[in-house]
Amino acid sequence: MIYHQCAGCELEWFHEKLEQKQQEIERYKQFEQQYNEFIKSWEKYQQDKEKMIEGLHNYMKELDRRGQKAYQNSVIDSDRHQLGMAEAYEVAEMRLLDILKEIGVTVARG
Repeated sequence: MIYHQCAGCELEWFHEKLEQKQQEIERYKQFEQQYNEFIKSWEKYQQDKEKMIEGLHNYMKELDRRGQKAYQNSVIDSDRHQLGMAEAYEVAEMRLLDILKEIGVTVARG
């Protein structure tokens, strides 16, 4: 009779441990799901960031192109308005460079 009671206690103890482990597994599954969602959002953030940086690079190229064209027109026509535009494009390009530096992007100026 005593052996039967000890076996019953042992079974109850194992049952409690099993329930604890099942709850622990469930917590790990929830954590894994949250982690996977975080990774997906991080990857989307990285893609969006790369698209934005590419867009900023395109703006830099366009500002440079417009600035050079305005400067050439100012030299050819001796037009102060075109020279002012060239200077404004240069300032805008410098501001864009500052923004890129601020977000950690290195830009080689050529």
